[in-house]
Amino acid sequence: MDVSAVIVTTDELDDLKRTLPAAADALHGTPSEIVVVDNASADGAADWVRDNHPGARVIRLETRSGLSVARNAALRVAKSEFILMLDSDTAITAGTVAALLRHMRTDKKAAMAGPRLTYPDGSFQP
Repeated sequence: MDVSAVIVTTDELDDLKRTLPAAADALHGTPSEIVVVDNASADGAADWVRDNHPGARVIRLETRSGLSVARNAALRVAKSEFILMLDSDTAITAGTVAALLRHMRTDKKAAMAGPRLTYPDGSFQP
């Protein structure tokens, strides 16, 4: 498996409903897994993921924890060489995963890579 995509959600089901399908599309054709960490949400996010994306692994934290704790819970079960950390409101675009993987495999000195971040209008985030 090449990539484990990790998405943490805390009462952000509406965002997750956009991000998870987009992540699945961006990972299509890449040996991968998606791990969603529900950070003690009250919005039914864990159930929605199980019902609508049965291939995704769901970790439900019973107590709301910080983002680092939630991401570390996912890292403990991730099975891939590379980890793609996504926020629940991330809009990942086609080609992003392939470009990041290509960079990581080409530059042997690279320990991590981050994509260029843009606003919805396409302008670059500083």
